[in-house]
Amino acid sequence: MFPTIEDVAERTRRGIVRMFKVNFSLAGAEKVLVLTDVPTVDLWSRLEPNEIGQQMQRALLARCVKEVGAKAYPKNNVRFFPFPATGLNGTEPVATVREELLKADVAVALTSYSITHTKARNAATSAGVRVASMPGFTEEMFYEGGAMAADYLAIARKTTRIRDLLESVGRVEISTRTGTSLSFDINGRPKFAETGLIEKYNKACNLPAGEAACSPLEGSANGNIVVEKGWHKSADGEARLEVSDGFITKIEGPERFVREVGDILRPESREEPFQSRRNIAEFGIGTNPNAKRPDNTLEAEKIEGTVHIGHGNNYFMGGRVNADYHSDFVIPSPTVVFDGKLFMERGKLVSSL
Repeated sequence: MFPTIEDVAERTRRGIVRMFKVNFSLAGAEKVLVLTDVPTVDLWSRLEPNEIGQQMQRALLARCVKEVGAKAYPKNNVRFFPFPATGLNGTEPVATVREELLKADVAVALTSYSITHTKARNAATSAGVRVASMPGFTEEMFYEGGAMAADYLAIARKTTRIRDLLESVGRVEISTRTGTSLSFDINGRPKFAETGLIEKYNKACNLPAGEAACSPLEGSANGNIVVEKGWHKSADGEARLEVSDGFITKIEGPERFVREVGDILRPESREEPFQSRRNIAEFGIGTNPNAKRPDNTLEAEKIEGTVHIGHGNNYFMGGRVNADYHSDFVIPSPTVVFDGKLFMERGKLVSSL
């Protein structure tokens, strides 16, 4: 039976209130917007029933966040705004999303498709709106011991130290025992600390949070990425992506992975939007000790002892590619070298922070 708002609230109330108190430090006069996306007729017709179910449960959870937030913070004018799902991470939502965001002081974007790398989100954060982008968020993340229940002050300290270390790094090399071997340059690119303590600055923060990140220089990435079994929602076996001169050029692996990822990236095409979607866009380092789930990208990329490689849009991270898509591949237990100096060995930090 589909859960009711009361059922969901009973399980998540403490985590929701903690989010507003700890992650947002919500003030009495701030206006709050809770956003969610709902499946369109097209998505209803082409997605598997379980995927539609997950999206509807996520929308219900967003409504629950609104209800719990309104009761806990009655002076903050907590509003709820559902909008048609885009079907792709990073694709621009309907214009009313931008309009509603600009009316808020704080925005909780609890969606199925990410709005992080969009003009709507960027316009909001540029205007001072504090945005938590939460694509793929699940109810369990609010539970005690979940990724949202982590010590975010400790995460902030560690993430900021790694961000500061990245400031002086030029060359990054990543390898794993399963065959990942990737190198790229990050010299001169802005470095970010996604701490989960959401202040007014020109970048959205994911929740759950916990990563230090930057955008590799376009054209500098070469090698391959091995996506291990279970570390992507479509990876029911090991998959491999080849990278040449900054772009994903080949996809191999299980049929479902090749089909679903290939439909979005189309390595054989040199036309847009596919070329830009294949751009190596992000390098991130996970710092959240409570993050555990490998097949949910939102949580997996925050797991301590992992790094992730994003592809597609890097424009809002200081890059030059304004693609209509952004997604990530998470690499567990990597060995990472900065300018010839060992930083992480098989997922364990060896550099002094």
